[in-house]
Amino acid sequence: MNRRSKFLMALIAVAVLLCVAAVALVACGDKDGDDKSGNDKNPPAHVHNYTPVEAKAPTCTEDGHVMYYTCECGKYFNENKSEITEWDTILFSQGHDKEKDWESDGVSHWHKCKNCDEKLDLASHAAGESW
Repeated sequence: MNRRSKFLMALIAVAVLLCVAAVALVACGDKDGDDKSGNDKNPPAHVHNYTPVEAKAPTCTEDGHVMYYTCECGKYFNENKSEITEWDTILFSQGHDKEKDWESDGVSHWHKCKNCDEKLDLASHAAGESW
C-alpha cells in the first residue's frame, strides 16, 4: 500500500469513529427521557392554576368584563374553564344615554344621563335667556 492509500484508510477510519461516537452521544440518556445533564426531554404537561376574576359591569365611560379565570402561564379561561382570549372577557361601555329634556338651574343648563346622572351638553345661560 502506498502512502496515499494509507492516509485515505486512516481518514475513513476516523470518520467512522466520529459517526459511531455521534450516534452514541445522541442515544445515551435514561429511558425516562432525561439526558445526562439532568434536563427532561419530555417535561410533564402544564397544569393550570386557575385564579378567578370577578365580573365587572361596564359604566357609561369605562369597559367592564365578564367573570373569567387566569393562569400564571398568561392564558384566559371562561366559567367552564375553556380557554378564551382576553378580548372575549371585555364588556364594552356603551356611552351615555341622555334624557331628551333639558334640566337647568340659575346658572346653566344640561341634559342628564339616564344611567349615571352625569350632566351632558353643560352650558352657561346666555344673557336674556329664561330657563
